[in-house]
Amino acid sequence: MFSQLVFFAGLCFTANAFVNYGDSALYDEYDLSLYKSFPLAECLAASCKVYVSAPESSLPALEKVFLGDTTLAALARESNATSGLKTPYNLKAYSGKNFITNLNFKFATAPVAVYIVYQRAAFYSTALVYEPSSAPLSVQWSNSSTLTLLSATNFTVTGAVKQGSLARGRVLAGGYDVATKSFVKTPALYEFSIDKSFGFSVYGPLATLYSSQSIEAELTIQNGVQESTFSRTFFTSAGYTGAISGQIYRSSLYSKTVQYKISYEKTTKVHFKAYLNTFADSVEVSVDGETTSLRGTLGLASYLQRFSASGKDIVITFAKSSDYSTFLLHVASEIVLDHVKEKIGEKVEEIKEKVAEKIADKIAEAKEALKEKVEEIKDKLKEKIQEKVDEKVDEAKEALQEKVEKEVEEKKEEIESKIEDVAEKLKDALSKATAKPDSAEVDEIKDALKEKIGEQVEEKAEEVEEKIEETQEKIEEAKEEVQDKIDDLRNKVTVLPDSSEIKEALKKKLEDRIGKVTRRPN
Repeated sequence: MFSQLVFFAGLCFTANAFVNYGDSALYDEYDLSLYKSFPLAECLAASCKVYVSAPESSLPALEKVFLGDTTLAALARESNATSGLKTPYNLKAYSGKNFITNLNFKFATAPVAVYIVYQRAAFYSTALVYEPSSAPLSVQWSNSSTLTLLSATNFTVTGAVKQGSLARGRVLAGGYDVATKSFVKTPALYEFSIDKSFGFSVYGPLATLYSSQSIEAELTIQNGVQESTFSRTFFTSAGYTGAISGQIYRSSLYSKTVQYKISYEKTTKVHFKAYLNTFADSVEVSVDGETTSLRGTLGLASYLQRFSASGKDIVITFAKSSDYSTFLLHVASEIVLDHVKEKIGEKVEEIKEKVAEKIADKIAEAKEALKEKVEEIKDKLKEKIQEKVDEKVDEAKEALQEKVEKEVEEKKEEIESKIEDVAEKLKDALSKATAKPDSAEVDEIKDALKEKIGEQVEEKAEEVEEKIEETQEKIEEAKEEVQDKIDDLRNKVTVLPDSSEIKEALKKKLEDRIGKVTRRPN
């Protein structure tokens, strides 16, 4: 009996303590109402950042709650009206300002969330903190900036991925200091899928979005809880922090009972996974009127229960009997699985297309390289062939040149010989034509001429003419080479008449001789 009382007393003490995340702390209105003044021990020897969120109705009371040289009301107003970005209050080490002092009557307070981050925390210098408002706010999120949402009232987040994948992203019940090492030792509130869109509501003061992969997403944040239209979501008890000790965030805005509803257009199989840290209370899950009670064990935040059911209308109710009873319920419908399969199929097709494109590109590159190589080989072959052709042409030219020179030389010799023969014959003919024969010779010539002269005069004349013309043609063909020789020959022969002159001279001489012979008496 004594041990049970001690255990219960310990739980009550825990429930009244601020939430300790290890590298940060979260204070609520009940923590601020315990003492007139108390120190922030972790901010004595090291610097801290302080963020405050409170509804407008809480600001009058918070005007008399001081932190250093400012008030919590002033810090609550440190939000950009357009983006919701919070400006932290920087507490310097050894500044003497690390005390919270409540000057309200009987330390009265109002709903407020005071998030204090110690200098040793992860992402201390880079993380961004936003505060939702009654109007939708647009927030850009990338993995280069771990993003924390702080609000003293419930809020809803919807988003769409613009670039990258959220397959390794998650939402944590805490500030940015728990993004990579979780003090609370509980599962993430929400694990992103391969979907490009997502949404969830947070029934607590803190949520941090973190992704280890490259991601660009656009978020819309707004106060209030909305019925989920997404096939994957989560629900928690009010003020859930995930602390294994049962530490929660408390607010006079919360009721003892929370209720959530999900509606599907058609009967859908739904899978439930509950992390329970409850005392005597249970989480009631009703699927089309059939209720399943989920009970856990106090102090074991990782106590897990699973079940599945099919239906269209789901109602989740939790009526807690004490502040230290908490739960986290993950809900995933078969739509998720079908959608995941579809997305995987799309991804496979996308990968196939990319692989096909890469293969096509490689083939094209190979073809181009081969084409270039072929052209290179062709050019080299052309060069080689041209070299061989030029070599053969040069050889043929030399051989032809030698042959032509040889034939020309032979023709020159032949022409020179014929010219000399003709010249000798002409000289003999001329000498005979001018010589005076005796009477015996005259009779002999007369007889011979009578028989042959008539037949052969024209024949001989034509033959001589043809020979001379042929000789002149050959002389013209080899004129350049034998011009000097011809000139020498002409000088030796005296004057070489042309063919017509020779013909006429021969005829005249012969006619004279014939006339003389015919006129001579017997």
